Amino acid sequence: MAEGKRSSNYSWSGRLHDTLLFFAHSVRHPLRLGVPVPSCQRAADTIARELAGRPAERVVELGAGTGSLTRGILRALRPGNMLLCVEKEKRFCELLASRFNGHGKVVHGDAWELNSIIRGTPWEKPDVIVCSVPLLGRAGRGLCEQIAEALPNDGLYLQLTNWPAAMKPFFKIERTYFFPTNVPPERLFSAVPKNAQ
Repeated sequence: MAEGKRSSNYSWSGRLHDTLLFFAHSVRHPLRLGVPVPSCQRAADTIARELAGRPAERVVELGAGTGSLTRGILRALRPGNMLLCVEKEKRFCELLASRFNGHGKVVHGDAWELNSIIRGTPWEKPDVIVCSVPLLGRAGRGLCEQIAEALPNDGLYLQLTNWPAAMKPFFKIERTYFFPTNVPPERLFSAVPKNAQ
């Protein structure tokens, strides 16, 4: 499979390119991105392990950026599984589409329009939602509410953030992972809907 399937083949020069691209974009548009550089490899590896142990036929990634977490998702997916990447920044969408062509669908859109983006598509009730969009303030709570509405009761929600308060009204956090080498250091929360059996 292509680069997206095996993150171990992701070269240092590729990582440097993505880091510089991401950082330059965050300098030009500081309020649009939650962090100044892409997520670390350990976060992608942890997401791959989380997905490997459960059904993940339809996965939605919100805030795919340059694809640092997408690689981990793709490694865990089996043949026939489907990935939808939602990304607000057009330049990142173009990069994702060229990099992961054939291994997922890329939509240029806003995570806060999740329900309208997935309505009527194969991802309408995804098994897993992976999100790295910041969860700050009232907007973060609104996004978590949409994610809770989109997921079935047995769905999985993986959120990369340091501020999980917005998740708590809607989700039960089962596991937390800490990545001290991420910039800034960040946590991944593995959660299920509160109404899950």
